[in-house]
Amino acid sequence: MREVNLRDVIVWPIVSRLGYDPNKDLFGDFADALSRYINAWVRKCWPAADWPELSRIEARTPTAHLVPYDGGTTDIGKVLKVYVTDPRVSDGPFDTPFRLEETNIHVGFDHGTQVWIKFMSRPNIYTLTVWDATTTYATGDLVYDPVSGNDYTSAQDANTNHDVTDTDWWSLVPFPFVIAEPVWRGAYSDALRDEGQTAKAQAEEQAAMQELQLAITRELGVRYDTLTDQQTPTPRVLSQPAALTPTP
Repeated sequence: MREVNLRDVIVWPIVSRLGYDPNKDLFGDFADALSRYINAWVRKCWPAADWPELSRIEARTPTAHLVPYDGGTTDIGKVLKVYVTDPRVSDGPFDTPFRLEETNIHVGFDHGTQVWIKFMSRPNIYTLTVWDATTTYATGDLVYDPVSGNDYTSAQDANTNHDVTDTDWWSLVPFPFVIAEPVWRGAYSDALRDEGQTAKAQAEEQAAMQELQLAITRELGVRYDTLTDQQTPTPRVLSQPAALTPTP
């Protein structure tokens, strides 16, 4: 994955445009608010297109024709295709109908002991809460390192006074290059709206959506309508029973 620095490319452009000093003002409630804005736009931009860098193919073993979203090498986000053979090594396509359920993917009935699922990983979560040497972190806890300008997640429980540079204890949370521009502009629009600058916020939000469309065109080589999901391969989805609610 191509990555950008969270501080340099996302946070500081927002803070500077708001008229604050990123070296002095990035703390407390302000930092928490920026984290919320950034994460909201990550959730919006991450699944907006089938970004090749954010999708993967993994083999899963169905139980009673069901594959859970959790439990594999990577937790499944947006499902794109289900294959009965590995499309990376076989001529095909060999995709099969699937149905999304609350906690599982129903992969149909015509498959062997394994299926191969093409999916987008779940959006990363980011924080601007600074690492504290006196805090004990559990596995999965997030911290922000103002020195490197990146986020890290704890790789173990009982993580106390281990610097984020210690890879036995911390893992980098990368920020994808492909969505960087629309995310910071969109987060900036939310910050403006919170300050009561509604007209300017609307203009920046529109600019953020335009940047998203440009990124999709640049990366995928097609015009792509994020509202109608046009220009994407249409998955062969089984008809959904009325009693079931599909995962968004």
